[in-house]
Amino acid sequence: MWYGVAFGSIFLTSLSFFLYDLAVRREFQDNKDLFAAKRRFIRFVSHEVRTPLNAICMGIAVMQTEIASSLGFGSVEELEGKIGEADDESSVSTPPPVGSNSPQRYLHG
Repeated sequence: MWYGVAFGSIFLTSLSFFLYDLAVRREFQDNKDLFAAKRRFIRFVSHEVRTPLNAICMGIAVMQTEIASSLGFGSVEELEGKIGEADDESSVSTPPPVGSNSPQRYLHG
């Protein structure tokens, strides 16, 4: 009699392990398929964004070079340096507009 109980409990335990394994495998396969779909989507979107962005960046570089050469500079870096120097000089002191009613006119009067 106890053989039947032992066999029944072993059978039920084996069946529950089998069903659990089946569920885990199905979940793993679903996750694997989801990961593959995400990877394909990211690869596609990356390509679709990167291609026009690269074209825009190259176009800007060409325009910068043309502008620098048309203004008489040897390179874009030389032009940027000159712009930086002009910014530094103009930010040191900016006088108030002539005829303005700014407080500086009355303070330095």
